Amino acid sequence: MIALAEIAVEARRFKLFAVPRAPTDDGLGLRLVLERAEREFGAKRVVTRSSITLSYADFGRRVRRLASALRAQGIREGDRVATFAWNTHAHLELAFAVPCLGAVLETLNVRFATPVVARLLEQSRPKLVFVDEDLLDRLPGIDAVAIGRQYEELVARGDDAFALPVLDELLPATACYTSSTTGPPKCVEYSHRSLVLGALVLNQPGVAPLRETDRVLPIVPLFHANGWGFPLAAMLSGAELVLPGAHPTSEELAGLVEAEQVTKAAAVPTVFDALLDVGDADLSSLTEIYCAGAPPPPALTRAFRDRYGVHLVHAWGMTETCFFGLVSRPEDVAGLTDDVREGLYAAQGRPVPLLEARLATTGEIEVRGPTVAGAYRDSEDSSRYTPDGWLRTGDVAIVAADRFLRLVDRLQDTIKSGGEWIHSLALELLIAELDGVEEVAVVPIADDRFGERPYAFVAMEPGRTLDGERLREHLFHHVPAWWIPDQVELVDRLPRTGTGKVDKRALRASLRDRVSV
Repeated sequence: MIALAEIAVEARRFKLFAVPRAPTDDGLGLRLVLERAEREFGAKRVVTRSSITLSYADFGRRVRRLASALRAQGIREGDRVATFAWNTHAHLELAFAVPCLGAVLETLNVRFATPVVARLLEQSRPKLVFVDEDLLDRLPGIDAVAIGRQYEELVARGDDAFALPVLDELLPATACYTSSTTGPPKCVEYSHRSLVLGALVLNQPGVAPLRETDRVLPIVPLFHANGWGFPLAAMLSGAELVLPGAHPTSEELAGLVEAEQVTKAAAVPTVFDALLDVGDADLSSLTEIYCAGAPPPPALTRAFRDRYGVHLVHAWGMTETCFFGLVSRPEDVAGLTDDVREGLYAAQGRPVPLLEARLATTGEIEVRGPTVAGAYRDSEDSSRYTPDGWLRTGDVAIVAADRFLRLVDRLQDTIKSGGEWIHSLALELLIAELDGVEEVAVVPIADDRFGERPYAFVAMEPGRTLDGERLREHLFHHVPAWWIPDQVELVDRLPRTGTGKVDKRALRASLRDRVSV
């Protein structure tokens, strides 16, 4: 039997490692995520490239100091605090300290043009703005706290014993902006409840489960739907966090993977494609990578699998869905033939837990669930929601095998030629299979006879060219002849939106004054 004295010693020992916490709990909140990381995984690390390494215990103390310093600066429940920053420990500290005071952290996209950022700041009127030192010249005239020495001085003034308050779980915690592919950026707010639920969903076995033995690199920025939830999921599971820091190049990311022995990473396809081009990259520590934002070309999936034995998990989501909405993991499905399973890796997948998905008569995906935003802040535009409360995603899909959804186009990118529909995404994936093709976008061009015809913009690898006859022959074996683009234009690169997606709106605009042949 254990003596009472031994129990008392153990109790005192655990008290030494206890963190300040409120006496009651009114629901889900980011405070619970932080406290779990401190309490259960205090020795685990948060690493920022070329900057600083913190234990989760130290990270928690800094968050409390920062929160108390912000309270002294007058930040109260309902206030807004904006950031214009990269993925660093400081940005992540703000992502906890601000919401844990009941205020809203508004993460501004560093790739938005300066006038766009200025307009968004004018609309939101935050109490404070935090800007990475290397980005200060992007926001002239803005009264900002520089993330650097000025930020560290603020943290040093705080109290690491500050007790974070108990908050209503439905209070907004963070806010991100949409990618503006169909109009001006719209602000989506996330409640404490939706963020915690989203992180728990992300850690489910059929989604993107993280383990205590993982080292996770969220290359996707915090201003992209909270880094797709990977920082929160890592802290819940005890995985270590490796942050890419400011202006990360492909070579620096590859070096970070090797130096920190990263096991899992998350990014858009173009980032992973660039990693493969780093000649001496050692990516052997990776076990899984999570790819979303655009459909990854089949060649990218094969390259990671064949070269490194790395499993690429294909997912789909929106700013409005919090984190992932669909995930394709056909290896978990029993009873599939090898051919069917291989084909499903190109699909966007099944809905994640707690999210429902359906197809409208147009084929558009509609979703609903507790992690889906119910409205846009500062906007009365309700056109994105059906009368019965489903979010219209703008993505057109078909149902593949075993209820996997496969995207075939964006609703506004579908080409109507001679009264029939042509799906641009299907053409892009096929053209991308040709050797030497780096990236491709297919958009409609006006045509006197058919109304619209597909027009392909193709960027080739350096020193490579595209054989028109080989292109037509390749497409002829996969799609109807009338789908094949009449014109293909070679370009150095494709324009991109602030979130890194191909800017088809700009491409369509460039064609408006051209005459089709």
